[in-house]
Amino acid sequence: MKNPSISVLLALSLISAHAGAATITWSVASISGDTDVVSTGVTHTALNGSATAVTNPLTINGVEFQSDGDGSDLLSGNFGGDAWTGPETGDYQQLLSNIDFQSNGTGDLTVTTFSGLAIGDNYTFQYWYADDNWQAPNPDRELTISLGTGTQSGDNVINGGEFATGTFTADATSIDLIVSSTHNGVRMSALQLRNTSIPEPSIALLSGLGVLGLIRRRRD
Repeated sequence: MKNPSISVLLALSLISAHAGAATITWSVASISGDTDVVSTGVTHTALNGSATAVTNPLTINGVEFQSDGDGSDLLSGNFGGDAWTGPETGDYQQLLSNIDFQSNGTGDLTVTTFSGLAIGDNYTFQYWYADDNWQAPNPDRELTISLGTGTQSGDNVINGGEFATGTFTADATSIDLIVSSTHNGVRMSALQLRNTSIPEPSIALLSGLGVLGLIRRRRD
């Protein structure tokens, strides 16, 4: 039997590097306030489901969400306003009151591919679906949120007024976001992906200052 050629091995390594199959651990919660937004680590992507007409960016719990209408157009450029009238205030209320939507369709939709991941780093992903109209005209619309082709562990099914949070360790440099809807198209109020293996800049700065302080004390 001949040994695999270098080109074949290289091709296989490239495939594994780009096809995310990490295990994703999911949880679902009801929208409640600014602290819903995870701020640990650094932002990879943060989008709100709005056209460019709204204030951009919107800042919630220290995280800046850019408008999806500024070029991403994840769900075919359909945007709606006044989608959510919950008790939230300020930028969080504005974030949730706009929605990006697919006008029809069910089944899996690859919404986007997150690239530039660092293999071995930990990531947190969040997806919001805030829609007062989720019960009419499409009663009990549910969205199933998945990342990549690996095991999706836990609860990853959300209704209007909920958000899903998934955590994983990257095993590839990119991963697909796949969303399916039980009724008349996918909806997205906001999403974010964060690298939680990289400390926040303020924490990194404080750590650096602490190290410098130790060095100075040792020199003294």
